[in-house]
Amino acid sequence: YYDDLANDASDLRELLADAFKTAGIRPIADIQGATQPEKIYAGVLKGRDAWILGFLNSGLETQKFTAKINCLPPGRYSVIDVTGQRPLLKFTPEKSWFLTPDPAFQKEAYLPGCQNISAEDLAGKGLPLECVSKGGRILLIRSVQTDVWVNLPDYEMVGLTFQYHRKDPAVDKRLDSRPDRVPVRVVLGPAASAAQTSKAREIVQLLVDAHIDASIVSDTMIPIKATHTEVNVPTIPDVDESRRYSHLPRYLMDVFDNQIVDIDANLIVIGNEADNSLARQLAKPGAFAYDKVLLKVNASFPEAAIGVLQVVESINNEGYDVRHESRSAILVSGSDEAGTQKALDRLLETLRTARNINPKTVAEKYGFGLEQRPVYVKPKKKSEPVQ
Repeated sequence: YYDDLANDASDLRELLADAFKTAGIRPIADIQGATQPEKIYAGVLKGRDAWILGFLNSGLETQKFTAKINCLPPGRYSVIDVTGQRPLLKFTPEKSWFLTPDPAFQKEAYLPGCQNISAEDLAGKGLPLECVSKGGRILLIRSVQTDVWVNLPDYEMVGLTFQYHRKDPAVDKRLDSRPDRVPVRVVLGPAASAAQTSKAREIVQLLVDAHIDASIVSDTMIPIKATHTEVNVPTIPDVDESRRYSHLPRYLMDVFDNQIVDIDANLIVIGNEADNSLARQLAKPGAFAYDKVLLKVNASFPEAAIGVLQVVESINNEGYDVRHESRSAILVSGSDEAGTQKALDRLLETLRTARNINPKTVAEKYGFGLEQRPVYVKPKKKSEPVQ
């Protein structure tokens, strides 16, 4: 609401800040050193073992500031910049203004000096940040005691590995009777260790026991398809009305040339970008219309003995496909063998738990395949009770 106040509102801001402080209410982050601190907004999302902090500069000028983080419990943390794409615009006569990729900026990395930093230092010394006008920064904060970074919930791991094809709704009602599950391919690189291969076989056996078509394949066996997409909008403002004027020229907004995965299967990709070519392909700039891999795991990121579990959604589509035909990949990796083994153990633990419990319990726990769903029956008259 500061934006709606007069420029000379510093007294009111100080009054409100003192009132909050007296009441024991601390902001998510104290913003210091900014030319217009009232234009910097902070927000936080708290996960199971991670926090995502966002900072937005609503001002008209770039601002450098120090953010002193107040929302973390005592402990030691790593802070990773996962801001991603900046809204950089480029002009060409053919396409006018359009968004241009910025791979160097979107590459996530530890903030300097923040690979292992205490909550006390984050609140006391703070983090030096810079936000361009109308831009922001996104930080991922994790406890250093977490040895496997899980960037997807358990229900998604289970849902992708035990997914059913969408078929007849009459067949689709019972979790334990629906046939034709989506195949799963476990993808290994050419230099996969004996331990990785052994655990890949364990994963396959778990899925085969659940009547799923699962197998181990090489990273070079997954087909990649080049796609070309043109984004056009009508030259008249009303989209619905434009259907009556389809013969009129359309305005070319952007062009996307991507390389998507051409396979009707969900994938479990074992290894990082250095030792698995498919992991490298999925994280490559321009593979999709936008960056779908949150953390680019290679031989130097993250630190040693840290496992990473994350998902790449809709690998068979340039964008995000909400339909049941969408296929996804679970990335199981680490910067070294120890980290990859920890990630594999975490995945196996989740799949074993899902495999060994009653199917109805799976449905209730993970929210799919429920036999009975509540049905709302609209009453004919207000005096009649709702069934």
